[in-house]
Amino acid sequence: MSRPVADLQPHLSNRAFNALTRSSWDRMGKLERGLYQTIEQVAEASDADLLDLRHLGPHCLAEIRAAVRTVLGERPTPHRPVRGSDVEAWIQQAREAHEPGSGDEAQTRAYEVLDDLLNDYCRRADQGLPLGQDVA
Repeated sequence: MSRPVADLQPHLSNRAFNALTRSSWDRMGKLERGLYQTIEQVAEASDADLLDLRHLGPHCLAEIRAAVRTVLGERPTPHRPVRGSDVEAWIQQAREAHEPGSGDEAQTRAYEVLDDLLNDYCRRADQGLPLGQDVA
C-alpha cells in the first residue's frame, strides 16, 4: 500500500517538504505536479536524484531519509566499523589515556575495558559486521 508523501510533512522542515512536493513548469510551459507522490517513491530515489531537487542540500537529504525511516517504521542502518576510522582512533586515544602503571585499580580496569572495546571494534571491522550484531 502506497502512502502519500504528505505523511512526511510532520517530520520535515518546510524547506525539505517543499523541495519534495514543489510543482514546476516543464519546457513546454505545462505545470507538472511534484516529482514525488508517495513515500515509497522517495525511499527508492537515489541520493543524487534527491539532491537534484531545487533547494535541497545534504542537510535536507539527511532529514528526508530519517523521516522516511520513521514513517515506514524502519530502523536506522547500524554503524559499520572501519579500520583507521576516527572512531578507532578515539578509542585508542581513550585507552592510552588510561594506561596502567600507577597501581590504580580504576585506571587499570578502564584500560582493560577500552582495550576490549578496541579489540571488538577491530574484529567487527575485519569481519564486516555492524555494531550490535553478534560476533562469532
